[in-house]
Amino acid sequence: MNDKIRVAICDDDKFLCEGFRMQFELYNRVSVVGMAYNSEDCLQMLAQCNPQLLLLDIRMESEEAGLRIISKIKNSFPGIKIMMLTSYDDSAYIYDAIAEGADDYCLKTMDIERLTEKIESAVEGRVALEKEISDKIVSQSRKNQSSFIFVCNKILQLSDGELDFLRELYQGESYRTIAKKNYVQLESVKKMAHRILKKTGNRTIQELVNEIRELDIFEFIDKNRRTI
Repeated sequence: MNDKIRVAICDDDKFLCEGFRMQFELYNRVSVVGMAYNSEDCLQMLAQCNPQLLLLDIRMESEEAGLRIISKIKNSFPGIKIMMLTSYDDSAYIYDAIAEGADDYCLKTMDIERLTEKIESAVEGRVALEKEISDKIVSQSRKNQSSFIFVCNKILQLSDGELDFLRELYQGESYRTIAKKNYVQLESVKKMAHRILKKTGNRTIQELVNEIRELDIFEFIDKNRRTI
């Protein structure tokens, strides 16, 4: 894209907003044209700066402030894409955000390059992995939604190589077989497993694979994953 994408941010954490602004400025593909720190100021800010996309915190001055304003934004500014800012603790709210009309969501811990690519995808109308996940969340029973989102959020922290490694384990391959097939040392495979556990917080790789299998997540992610 030749022109910078115009993005607005609404989050009650001023340091987070400023951090995003500085990182986007350095990355030079996104321009932060407005910031608001509560839902009350958000609509006025959007009218003034006319962004292409809004990064909106699910929780602000009240627990569901971000959720309550989504429909108002869509009614007043139908051309603005909404990407929810969330953390692991907000997993239960993502279903409601998508149902209210949010276009996508991202983790607050996501690195700026990945976030920029997601913003570009949303603005251009391209399907992103997280939106595909969100669509499946809507069709899931409410009983399984939190578990599904929680495990997906863990998987989304992994690199393509780590995802491929998990897929091989999911298909029944052993560490030794994976090492031999990929022409690497067994110790390298074990180190990758350790990195994955550090990112996901699981006690064992088998525990993580069981979570993926129980919720049919890995087959879904592998089917819809796009190379960026």
